[in-house]
Amino acid sequence: MKDLMLKFQSYAPRPKYQVDIVEFLENEPDLVHKIDSNYNISPIILKYGDSPQDSIRAKKTARLDGNEPQSKKSTDQNIDDDDINFSDSDNETLSLELVEIDKRTRISYILRCPPIPGKFDGQKAKKLNIKGQDCGKLAAGHSITLPDGTVLSPSDFIGPSTPGPIVGIVDCPLPNFIPSLVEDPLFAQYQATDADKSRPKMSVLVHLTPRPVFYNKTYRRWVDSFGPTVQHILADRNVVSSASLFRSSTIVQSKLNLIDGDIFPFPKSEKGPKPIGNPSKGVTTKVAAGESLLKYVLLPLAKQGLDRSAIQPPLVLEELRETALQTAQFQAEINYLKPILASDATAIPKDLQFPPEANPIRIVFLGTGAAMPAKYRNVSGIFFDVKKKGTFLCDAGEGTYTQLTRVYGREKAEKKVMKLRAIFISHLHADHHLGLTSFLKIRQNIRYKFGLGGEDPVPVIGQLGLDTWLKYLSVHQTLHYNFYDIRQYVKSSSSSSQSDQQVLLDILGHSLDISFVSVPVIHCRDAYGFVFNFSHQRTIVYSGDTRPCPNLVTAGKNCLLLIHEATFEAGMTEDAINKNHSTITEAIDVAQQMESKYLILTHFSQRYPKIPVLDDGALSSKKWIGVAFDLMKVDLSKNLQLLPLISPSLSSLFADETL
Repeated sequence: MKDLMLKFQSYAPRPKYQVDIVEFLENEPDLVHKIDSNYNISPIILKYGDSPQDSIRAKKTARLDGNEPQSKKSTDQNIDDDDINFSDSDNETLSLELVEIDKRTRISYILRCPPIPGKFDGQKAKKLNIKGQDCGKLAAGHSITLPDGTVLSPSDFIGPSTPGPIVGIVDCPLPNFIPSLVEDPLFAQYQATDADKSRPKMSVLVHLTPRPVFYNKTYRRWVDSFGPTVQHILADRNVVSSASLFRSSTIVQSKLNLIDGDIFPFPKSEKGPKPIGNPSKGVTTKVAAGESLLKYVLLPLAKQGLDRSAIQPPLVLEELRETALQTAQFQAEINYLKPILASDATAIPKDLQFPPEANPIRIVFLGTGAAMPAKYRNVSGIFFDVKKKGTFLCDAGEGTYTQLTRVYGREKAEKKVMKLRAIFISHLHADHHLGLTSFLKIRQNIRYKFGLGGEDPVPVIGQLGLDTWLKYLSVHQTLHYNFYDIRQYVKSSSSSSQSDQQVLLDILGHSLDISFVSVPVIHCRDAYGFVFNFSHQRTIVYSGDTRPCPNLVTAGKNCLLLIHEATFEAGMTEDAINKNHSTITEAIDVAQQMESKYLILTHFSQRYPKIPVLDDGALSSKKWIGVAFDLMKVDLSKNLQLLPLISPSLSSLFADETL
């Protein structure tokens, strides 16, 4: 792992931060790493072994009583949005979601805080006429000498110290790690016994553990062994609240939702906390569900315990709508837009009327901001959903999968990922690919969850540097993917054999009914745009990051839709040139040269928190330009033609807000 961390440090250098990489081995079980002179942390290595007799079966979804449920094998080819029952497992037979687990080792930790100094006896110091700085020196642990030569020690005035708080963090994803955990001597030091009441006690124990494992009988006995005073926190996604932490973004989304609920869906993650489970399952100690922004106060001891003051309640769409409509200008603009969107003018235009056999295409914008995630816009990610065929992804900045769950909800997002057929990475800037590995791992776990196995590799089309990075990561975690060099798919490319190119094209032609070419663009080394050709004369072009690029114009001539970056506003051409990006005006010019039927602007600088600086007059005269927002869903044959009607009103819709 150390070589991986060193590689990452060189790959993503941050001069401001100093990273201390400490490597520990299995033959050093008693290693204690001092965070500083007072705090220390002990890693505890858990080994994969035989599951306890009463545990859940690994490798398949099973019941806590050890009996295997009856299930029928399925494949992702026949899974549709309503095929799978995603009922919560709050009943007697809690289910363990199957994931692929690294069976070599898991690491848990014990953090020991420094002892708490005893109280300074001010009355005793007063009787000896000790004042001011001398009292401070004694309280700080230094001896002092009185005028008569008497040396006074801090121990004469400071009471005995008490042990500092102790925190445990347990990572036990499967029952097979339980034997190694319960036999660990370091954790055993803090287990309560009647024979030795002087043993140090754990303050809080955080369990990164699925609920079914937590309720395993062996695990449960181990939990109870720490005594009734220890606070246990179960950090399992099946019990934690899924209320969004992106509250400002959610509020903006609620306003857009008033314009059109299909194009701008309200985030699906707004739910309250779920119950931990049936108390009759046996855990009698203090157990709390982990929640976002939940705190545990360690010191002072008088206030030690759970602190829920920072936890935010879920946002309610109806309440947010009501608040938004209290703004006169916003309500006036909504009243103006609604009849326009509902009028005969919004009938499906001829260029968006496709034959019944054409598979509908939906485009979901998961991130529309540049450089780094911000309050209202995430970094780049565009998800394509070809109905009845499959899905593919263009770019995957950090948080891409989380954004997908905000659009669809977790259960439906999982089904969309199960149908993933390819991932395209335009270039190697972090805001376009840093979420790739987590997306691959999540896809793999989802496939295991539904019994499909994680072995089906997904094609990843990208740069050789990306392949190198993925190979480094694959040493330490399994990532099922097949890499394809993006250079092979430039139209005039002769960099590899035709057979290598044809393998991927055949895969995508069969699974998605598409073909594509990659186009070198003007941004950084190995930066590319993509031209996707769907059946029935539907071509979609994605620019990636680029200056206005003649090659892209030629490759995407007469396309149905161009998705083009528009990092800067019209007056910032010099900045755009210096950073190899495009202005909004330049993106519009590219679309006109390309003779694209529609244009969607995206990848806005984070200097424009909610909306970029738009020329409403220009947008009004061009009835083919849309502006992308995070979580926006565009159906080519249903609502693409509505975006240009909305764009001219965006500045007015948000005019009364402080950015």
